[in-house]
Amino acid sequence: VRLLNGSLSTEGLVQARIGKMWHLACADGWNKEVSESVCQLLGLGDANTSSTVLFTGDGPFVNITETANHSLIFTKRWVEGACGKQLATQKNGTRIVGGTDARREVWPWIVSLHFNSRHVCGASLVSEEWLVTAAHCVYGRQLKPSQWKAVFGLYNQSDMTQPSTVVQTIDKIVINPHYMKDTKDSDIALMHFQYKVQYTDYIQPICLPEKDQQFLQGINCSIAGWGYI
Repeated sequence: VRLLNGSLSTEGLVQARIGKMWHLACADGWNKEVSESVCQLLGLGDANTSSTVLFTGDGPFVNITETANHSLIFTKRWVEGACGKQLATQKNGTRIVGGTDARREVWPWIVSLHFNSRHVCGASLVSEEWLVTAAHCVYGRQLKPSQWKAVFGLYNQSDMTQPSTVVQTIDKIVINPHYMKDTKDSDIALMHFQYKVQYTDYIQPICLPEKDQQFLQGINCSIAGWGYI
């Protein structure tokens, strides 16, 4: 833990380091007790004064919660509206058939859709409550949303019990009304979760294009999912 941008060594914004990165500290209802615990952690004794500030930067942020015995718990805090955040990157090949294995932390928005406990399709997380997938994946099965499960933070299909994996029940499915079963035109659908999903290092929303965004011919795109071709 350290203080940042203070005029004195005992002043500044509180930062906590997670891994190799410093995070600005936030707390819901920051009070004198939290300040005193932070100052004790910094070796500064009791806090004389403290105040909350409005910070509009991109972070990263860490959330502070105080336990009953006045110890502090630091957890990563994700900024609402942020998207496309990855812990790692990957140089992709030029093939879909015979492509390369994905790295574990590169595609945190990829979701595995299970119907009756079996993986049937991939999807992309777009918010805490919604994902987008292909309409042909859910067509004919949209009237039974509770039989669908969305699996987040998954790498291998055998990783269902890993700590990074989260399973959510689907409670609503919306198929594009212009979807054509025979031609697969307008092949898109939305699925809503029963509960909001919490973002982690392994669960992040994908960035959606702007309404008027243009995609030039020859632009490189990436496709990720499960299966063998």
